[in-house]
Formats: sequence, structure tokens, C-alpha cells
Amino acid sequence: MRIAATSDSTRTHPGRRPCRGQADYAGANDVLNRLAWWMRAAWPSVRVVSVNWGPWSGTGMATPATQSALRQLGILPIAPEAGCAFLMEELARGSRADLEVIAGEGPWHRRPPAERLLEAPVM
Repeated sequence: MRIAATSDSTRTHPGRRPCRGQADYAGANDVLNRLAWWMRAAWPSVRVVSVNWGPWSGTGMATPATQSALRQLGILPIAPEAGCAFLMEELARGSRADLEVIAGEGPWHRRPPAERLLEAPVM
């Protein structure tokens, strides 16, 4: 096996903070992220990736009202063609170092890297 991938769905901050009414999805999605970390440890020669998807436009479970609310938070729906292209590019050329990846446009790019969060003083 060369690649193992998991995939999860929409949250305000993919993989971490759920939208209202999405706590069950966020919990299940975090299980998939943790599974990916376990798979990486168990299969060091395999590229493992967990794709954390934003909402899809024109398909998927995000209603127009949900998509509107997400847009107000700066989270833009993913066009199916763009999502497919993202996945193919990630599988073909993604870095082995990137285990959890975020697909879609949103405010998460403004968050500090996890390494800095881990080094931040506890208050």
C-alpha cells in the first residue's frame, strides 16, 4: 500500500471547532484524524492523509442557509471540480509531512501553526 486517506466534512474550523448543530460530525471527524495519526505510526512507509473538507457547493449536506452562514464566517463552498482537483493533487504530490490537510477557503489560514500553539504559555 502506498497511500491511505481518510476524509471528513464541514465544520467552522475543519477538524476542530464545530458549527452549531455539528458537534457529532466534529467528534466523528476527529476520530478519523486520530485514526490517520495511528495509521502513520503503524505504517511508516505509507503516505497517510486525512482531508478535512469545507462545505461543497451544489452538492453535499450544507443547505443554502448553512452555506450563507458559513460565508459570513469567511468559509466559501468548494466547487465539485475544484474539490476533485484538490484531492487528485494532494494524492499525487502532497507532502508526507502533511497528515491533516484542509480543503477549501476559510479563516483557518490566519491561525498560528500548531507548533506555536504548543509552545504558547498556559494561562
